[in-house]
Amino acid sequence: MKVVRLHAVNIKKIKEADIAPSGNLILISGKNGQGKTSILDCLLYALAGKREIPNMPIRQGEDSGKIELDLGEIKVVRTFTEKETYLKVLTKEGAEYPDAQRRLDSMLKSIYFDPMQFADMKPAEQKETLLNLIGVNILNEDVAEVKARSERTITGRMLKQAEGELAGIETPSDADKKLKEVSIIELTTKQASLRSVLDDQAQKAMVVQEAGSLIEAGEAQIKELQAQLKTLKESKKNAEGVLKVATVKATAATKELGQIELALSKADATNAKVRQVSHYVEAKSRVDAQQKTYDEWSAKIDEAVKAKSDKLAKAEMPVKGITIGVEGVEFNGLPFEQLSKSEQIKISLGIAMAQDTGLKLIRIMDGSLLDSDNMTVIKDMAVARDYQVWVEIVDETGGIGYYVEDGEITKVN
Repeated sequence: MKVVRLHAVNIKKIKEADIAPSGNLILISGKNGQGKTSILDCLLYALAGKREIPNMPIRQGEDSGKIELDLGEIKVVRTFTEKETYLKVLTKEGAEYPDAQRRLDSMLKSIYFDPMQFADMKPAEQKETLLNLIGVNILNEDVAEVKARSERTITGRMLKQAEGELAGIETPSDADKKLKEVSIIELTTKQASLRSVLDDQAQKAMVVQEAGSLIEAGEAQIKELQAQLKTLKESKKNAEGVLKVATVKATAATKELGQIELALSKADATNAKVRQVSHYVEAKSRVDAQQKTYDEWSAKIDEAVKAKSDKLAKAEMPVKGITIGVEGVEFNGLPFEQLSKSEQIKISLGIAMAQDTGLKLIRIMDGSLLDSDNMTVIKDMAVARDYQVWVEIVDETGGIGYYVEDGEITKVN
């Protein structure tokens, strides 16, 4: 069904308008505030009923109004008073439907869907609108996917950080991995003890040397110091015995000290390698842990995407090539907003026309931004699918479509 005739009296800014459209593209033009929008609103008021009618639908200064909408198979008559609105739906033969509004409700999908408004919606709004049209609820899957993607992004950053840290650490050899930490405190304590032995030997050697010096001096005064010489010789003999023992100890200490100093010279390098191995193992552990978490979130994303895909696969899309992504509507893999204006219009019109419930009627409330190419696209699609598209256009020339002035149709082009 399409509009055969629209007759409206005293509705919003309309005084009286009588339109018997021909063709598939009906242009309603005029200056702002003259009643263009009111004509397209009449189509909605007549069909949708009280839920769409404003508090004051009657033209200011009048006490009643009327809309007659002839759709060929049925005729809709809606009258308005200051307090109420009344509806009649008649057959071709003039018989009245007992449940008039219910008869109309089944036909309303396309008239509610404005292709230009859909094209200008934000991606999330387009997605919600399309899901409502095809009757699919993927909210839970979307929430799960968004959460998983967010967590995976965070884990990905942590994984890159851990990988960067690991890359800055030299990979230890198998031999290095077997090294044990060397106790520098233990070695330096033993080193000090052995040096003490050497110092003791040196002191005793000095005593012997001093004794020798005294003997030399005493020989020059041998006569006077004979008694002292004897004592000194005895002291020297005792000192030599002590020195001999000290020398034995010093020899052993020297040998062990060399070993200690060699161990100390290698301890820093050994300990550095041990710490490097420990650092590498810890860093590798962090990388493995983050990779595992990252893979788990990837699996959750795949699970959510599959669940959503399964639901959408069962739904009948209104336009071939159109899909629903996380952010919004996509067409052949591209986001809707990245399409050309003509492509957006074609798809939006396709969605509207796919909702065919018997009434082949679409309203475009703001067509002023449509250029001639876009108008051609709309007209061609309307003709191809036998739809009637009503478009409101701001115009001051009076040379386009049904020209509205002060609530009346003054020119028909």
